[in-house]
Amino acid sequence: MILEFIQKERIPKVEHEILYNKNIIGSALCNKFLSGEMNLNNKRYQLKIDNLSSFPIMSNNEQVGYVAQKFNKTGKFLCFDTGYSFYEFECMNDVFVVYDIGLGKNQHYYQFEKCNKTIAIIHKPDGVVNRKDYYICYSEDEKMMLPMSLWCLFLEASAYYDINVAGEGNVVTNKAYKSQKIIREKYDATFISKIKALEGIE
Repeated sequence: MILEFIQKERIPKVEHEILYNKNIIGSALCNKFLSGEMNLNNKRYQLKIDNLSSFPIMSNNEQVGYVAQKFNKTGKFLCFDTGYSFYEFECMNDVFVVYDIGLGKNQHYYQFEKCNKTIAIIHKPDGVVNRKDYYICYSEDEKMMLPMSLWCLFLEASAYYDINVAGEGNVVTNKAYKSQKIIREKYDATFISKIKALEGIE
């Protein structure tokens, strides 16, 4: 399964479309920093970040998930802990570990793992046209459609929320991101090519 999460508008509303097999299956809005809402397959979800430690995901006034940043301590240098950060992401009773992996130019990925197995990867291309973000989501399991879409919504409401307003015709190439070595080594280099092969894409 290959899913696309595409920002379509910036002004007056920050609007997105969610596409599967080139068909629109959902939409999303991010009109405030740290806040967003999404409709997917006729169900509505809300993201409202109340603090910077845990970000609840709501549906029908009930919490159905959360995003929380964690730290894995691997050692100590002088009086400082050393290690790496990752995300714990719960969605509809499934709990994932998500790694923010940067391998260099146009290789920025969010890798989802469950029981130490890669089950999804989201690619965030470096190039952005008219400040409209774009995400490509890969998974073998169609059940990952909701978690991947919610993750894109989370990114759009936080790390990639567009605070500045600029005119049309802007092409921005984000600076190539490279994460620390211990995170880069976690990247499943065969996963995306495997999904493309299953979809008949060379």
